Amino acid sequence: MSFGRPPMPFQEACARTKKRRTQKLRTEVPTEQLTFAAQMNHRAGKKIDAFKIVEHITSNPGRAMKMHKNISYLKKYNSKANSSRGPLNFCGSWLNTKSRGNQVISQYIPATLQYKRAQKNAIPAKIVTKLRKLLSKLISKISLDHTAI
Repeated sequence: MSFGRPPMPFQEACARTKKRRTQKLRTEVPTEQLTFAAQMNHRAGKKIDAFKIVEHITSNPGRAMKMHKNISYLKKYNSKANSSRGPLNFCGSWLNTKSRGNQVISQYIPATLQYKRAQKNAIPAKIVTKLRKLLSKLISKISLDHTAI
């Protein structure tokens, strides 16, 4: 006959219990071994993205900080995007700069920025302004000349 609570499986335990149970493991086993074991566990489970994330985070502390900032940034704006006004709040607050807008456009429509650059470089600006002036003169002349229509 056993006394006390029955042991709870690790997956069902709360965060505090998980910390307490893994404390001994974290103090006795070197960090390199733990990270390598985590990488191999993810690789064996065909979770290649998780494997790469663990590899990047452990290789350079600066990368870990950048990932942490990006994740917290995305969480912050995803919660705003899911609010009552939804995408309007998200777009209004996040797309307030031209560079961020271009990042989003290039992410969803990859060829857009390349097309804009090619279009800008295809015809020199001087020729474009001359064509605009000529076109505006022709339109005004046609609109003034009643017999042309």
